[in-house]
Amino acid sequence: MSKPDPILVKAANIEFNRWADFLSHRPYTTKVVAEFVDEIEDAFEKTRDHPDRYPLEGYSDYRKFGPTPRHHFKVIYTVRDGVPWIVAIAHPARRVRYWARRKLKR
Repeated sequence: MSKPDPILVKAANIEFNRWADFLSHRPYTTKVVAEFVDEIEDAFEKTRDHPDRYPLEGYSDYRKFGPTPRHHFKVIYTVRDGVPWIVAIAHPARRVRYWARRKLKR
């Protein structure tokens, strides 16, 4: 039986698309944008396959995958009924725990 794919909450989905859009408008090649997308999608797969492997973020039930090797993003998620809910695609320059009040909605 295959494991369910992670669910991106609305704010995380917007964040992912904004970062990809930001990179595409910078003087980078399309290869850099593709590498960013691949890194994040790889993080989604790893959280799906091993949702309890990654460390807890502080004193909460949120977990963090990362930072990713090339772009240094963290994927912040929580697990509900065995399904990872991605709440943030966090850049290291962002305010710490800015995502903590996000609702678990698709």
